[in-house]
Amino acid sequence: MINLNLAREKGLSQRTISKINSLQYDRDVYYKIMEVFEPETDEFKLALEHWRTVQSQLQILWGFEVNSGWWREWELPHCKCAKNENEELYPKYFISSSNCPIHYDSSNKSLYTKEDSY
Repeated sequence: MINLNLAREKGLSQRTISKINSLQYDRDVYYKIMEVFEPETDEFKLALEHWRTVQSQLQILWGFEVNSGWWREWELPHCKCAKNENEELYPKYFISSSNCPIHYDSSNKSLYTKEDSY
């Protein structure tokens, strides 16, 4: 659901508001796809890629800087990163976990790192 007070404050046009509503719907669809598929599947990976693209597009439409630090990825299906700690540290830091199938790359044993642009 769109924050109409913020939309008015930012002076967003009806066309932009409609685009935001549409993208929010798309984001929810990609989230639901990620709920159904396991993280190692192509379907999940593609849905995650699209979800991230939509997040970027929403930030642009709202007139914000594109910053993945605001995306709350620990709330994604199958994410095993620390929920409470990430809530407390949001948006300044993101704590990833080595047992997370989304944020841990087992091929090179490195943790996914968010862009440090806070």
